[in-house]
Amino acid sequence: PEQLLGDYLQWLSCVHPEDRVVLQAALEQLERQRVPVTCEYRMIPSASEGEPGSNPPGSVSSATRLGEGWAESLPSRGTTCRWLRDTLAPHRTPEGHLIGWEGVLIDITEQRLLADDLRRTTSMFHALIANLPMGVFFIQGPQGNPIFVNARARQLLGTREDNAGTLDY
Repeated sequence: PEQLLGDYLQWLSCVHPEDRVVLQAALEQLERQRVPVTCEYRMIPSASEGEPGSNPPGSVSSATRLGEGWAESLPSRGTTCRWLRDTLAPHRTPEGHLIGWEGVLIDITEQRLLADDLRRTTSMFHALIANLPMGVFFIQGPQGNPIFVNARARQLLGTREDNAGTLDY
């Protein structure tokens, strides 16, 4: 943590380029309001991380700043960054001017990877059910409310085709 303190631009250089706008928007929101702001973004190792001689003498690499071996501890899914949830609490002068902030970082990489897997699996499941030649419908008990109905089931039940997954009685 001590190595992440200090120069804001040095720390921002470890934020994934696509996510810097998210973090900057959170900081602008922090300027406008007095309550903490939460955002999610990715931290990355530097582009030349791990190359011999890539870090000048006396410099601190982003892997060192984020903890030795952090990139290697990721699941083997080709991921080279970590997802973080950052809650920023503002520090203000007595007049109300923002002079800084404190943050709590939580590593949410595993949750993000699991959520991506669940989305992908759910999408494949829906595509499979939608294209089965037999009628399939899922209901929520005990009232029997339909949750998902494929096109063949709607056809067999004599309902309209434009009801995306629901029954029309």
